[in-house]
Amino acid sequence: MLAKHGITYLVVKLFPAVLSLLSLVIFTHILSPEEYGVYSLSILVAGLGNAVFLQWISLGIGRYLPSAENAQERMNLLATARTLSLCVSLILIGGTLAIWLMGYLGSYGVVLWAVGSLCAIQGWNDLNLRIQNANLNPLDYGKILTLKSVVGFVLGVLSAYLGFGAEGILVSIMLGFASASFLSKNIWSKLPWWFIDKPVLSKLLTYGAPLTITYLLIFVIDASDRFFIERIIGIEAVGIYSAAYEISQYSIGTLAAVVNLAALPLVISAMAKHGVEGAQAQLRKSFLFILAVALPVSGGLCMVAPEVANTLMGSRFSVEAERIIPWIALAIFISAMKSYYFDYAFQLAQSTHVQMFIVFVCAIINIALNFWLIPKYGMLGAAISTVIAFAVALGLSWILGRKVFPMPTLPYKDTAKLLVAFACMIISVGSLSLDISLLSLAVKVLVGGMVYAIALIIMDMWGCKIMLSKLLVSLKMKYKK
Repeated sequence: MLAKHGITYLVVKLFPAVLSLLSLVIFTHILSPEEYGVYSLSILVAGLGNAVFLQWISLGIGRYLPSAENAQERMNLLATARTLSLCVSLILIGGTLAIWLMGYLGSYGVVLWAVGSLCAIQGWNDLNLRIQNANLNPLDYGKILTLKSVVGFVLGVLSAYLGFGAEGILVSIMLGFASASFLSKNIWSKLPWWFIDKPVLSKLLTYGAPLTITYLLIFVIDASDRFFIERIIGIEAVGIYSAAYEISQYSIGTLAAVVNLAALPLVISAMAKHGVEGAQAQLRKSFLFILAVALPVSGGLCMVAPEVANTLMGSRFSVEAERIIPWIALAIFISAMKSYYFDYAFQLAQSTHVQMFIVFVCAIINIALNFWLIPKYGMLGAAISTVIAFAVALGLSWILGRKVFPMPTLPYKDTAKLLVAFACMIISVGSLSLDISLLSLAVKVLVGGMVYAIALIIMDMWGCKIMLSKLLVSLKMKYKK
């Protein structure tokens, strides 16, 4: 079941991820680092607004919709969520427009007039996606994601080519979100407008508010470095650092998110149906799945950082990006393991206040390290700060998570198999001596992926030998026919 959902979500998220990567490649060749920095900071501020003001709604829906016992309970959840989302969105749009008109925050490299609207439409899109995920409906999830990505990509590239800069790209992204919203109209068609069920509101706040603070603090760890860079070094450095960060996020983060989309609803469902033992069995599978995906992608990106920076990114970005991509890849790997496995303990136990404490400690560490390392080492100091903060966060989640929920013992035998396969992949890629080019990037990715897969088959990970044998027999019988 986990593998089936994971493959489905991989298919539906792969195309949008490719478009995001293509957008980055095109933007870094058309935009200057300064323009890309303005675009990136604006996206970050919108993301911050979404994390603080809107994400608690979608998180609560994702937690309680799968366990809704009847149609009335589902209706109360969804109608309350829509009303809350609309009210908060109107306040956000009005507030940011007022700040822009009054000329506040003008010294920051942010397209302020667009931030509120982008935050609101992104929050609405996240809510629709969360509902499809909670309903175990990856195909409709994929339709929403694909339409948003295609419209945003086409209009964004056209805006950049025509010289509309960061503002044109941001408007294009908003139009992509808006077009995708029409695909979710059936979810809301029979629900009452301006309806709030007080028990539902209380439940969403109780569960979501601590997570909102947690996600805000994660944002501090994950993105505050760009604001420090903007103040200490300049907006041009933000553009270079953001491009390197995003190319890592699009590869590692996207695949890790696919695992989470497949795994978390199944873990919650197992907990509801079979109790703690059922959840533990599902958690063991989830750990191996996330490690099997995130580890080779992260390590592989470190190995091909020179090719990625010099062939996919513009010449004004590539030199510094090559230095910091390995560090950012390591940070995102640690973050993925923390968020998409060890933090499940707090969500299953509904002890999100403990999770909030962990991230608060690490946010303070990250801010202090940014103050210390960025003036000394520039963008590399920001990347190192992020690695250290996420490493501390993972350690605390591992230790404290076991105190609030009986997480299963890690499957060390199968984990060792994954590490051996990973080592074989790294050795094989490292042994290739090729000139830096798009061809060398393709060769290294292909060789590394094949060696990793063959090593897993040889060690019979997940019964690979039996599955492969059955597949070969099936193909042989079809060929004879």
